Amino acid sequence: MKGRVLIDLRLHSEMLRRSFVELLARHPELTARPAQSTGHPDVLIIELDETDPIVTFTQIRGLQKSSPQTQILLTTSRADRQVLLDALRAGVKEFLPVPFTQDEAEQALRRLKERVVESHPEAEKPKGEIIGVIAAKGGLGASSLTVNLGCSLLHVENSKSVVLVDLDIHSSDLPLFLDIEPTHSLKEIADDYERVDKLFVMNLLSKHESGLYLLPSGYDDRTDETLSPRCVEHTLTLLRSMFDYVVVDCGALLDDSTRTVLKLSSSIIVVSTFHVPVVRSTKRLLDLFQGMGQPSQQLKVVMNRYDAKVKTLLKNTETSLQHKLFAFIPNNYDLASSAINNGQPVSRLAPNSDLTKSYQRLAASLSERSSKDKTSATAGYFRSLKGMWSKKAADAVAVL
Repeated sequence: MKGRVLIDLRLHSEMLRRSFVELLARHPELTARPAQSTGHPDVLIIELDETDPIVTFTQIRGLQKSSPQTQILLTTSRADRQVLLDALRAGVKEFLPVPFTQDEAEQALRRLKERVVESHPEAEKPKGEIIGVIAAKGGLGASSLTVNLGCSLLHVENSKSVVLVDLDIHSSDLPLFLDIEPTHSLKEIADDYERVDKLFVMNLLSKHESGLYLLPSGYDDRTDETLSPRCVEHTLTLLRSMFDYVVVDCGALLDDSTRTVLKLSSSIIVVSTFHVPVVRSTKRLLDLFQGMGQPSQQLKVVMNRYDAKVKTLLKNTETSLQHKLFAFIPNNYDLASSAINNGQPVSRLAPNSDLTKSYQRLAASLSERSSKDKTSATAGYFRSLKGMWSKKAADAVAVL
């Protein structure tokens, strides 16, 4: 569908009306529907009558019956569970509790616009990218990479949206890395995932001040539970339709759920280091992926905690892995530890650090912006490190 999205504002609060009118003025493709116009709007933004909510829900049901394609956003300061359930039953697709931030309203309007486009058969359905992150062994920093990659994607694609999904149910650390105490989680989807829609998922997400959204796992390291692959697929498919990037922390466990993530992913980041046992595990993991039919070009081996002073033989490692190395994250223990302890992405603490820049290069190499001229993030490293190989390191890697 091309052209404008017609929006009907039914807001009795003058402050709310002014907020939305100002917001629509910044988006020429979104047009407020004239009061006397006929026909149905593409989007209805309606404020709940808190003295008699039944009146509002009756209006919504009437519109849904006569114009099922109209997308509805409900806003209210009364955000209790009963109102949310009544809104879902009436057909509301977006719920915006008052007070809300400009960014929250922008994101809600963006999702509504996408649904309007999706409702037209001639339109292409917008789809985000899923990026799976899995470590060759435990303790290699997959969670840290997930958080910092997500933040860097926001930096290099500042008009895009990013959500992190914590699928490492035996070591769920993403909330800790962002200093978030979530009230909802993926665990709430598992029991009845088939009835979960975009609105339900959106209300499970936590938002970090950086702009990142997070869906925590809700499990702990003592759990013996597993997630259904169908639940994972359903959840990620919903998130992919809502966000530009879905970055999934799979930990170091390759089970049926993480296999599902990898099948849906446009890129799979394999976190490794230059330690011999880790390189061996990385080789086994790459072989396993290829045996699963995973395209080689989707597999991105990222060497974490890289120290150029070690003069490790990169070329020999590539020969052993039979796979190109994609990117390097430098070893900056003090800064990485400080970021974790403060519950912040590295870029929030040290925006000009080598660690921040390496994450941003990784994000740029994965982003749509660089898709027309995408080159391996390792090229500069190989040029600068040419001639630095040592025989001792060569012998250590050659035996793999």
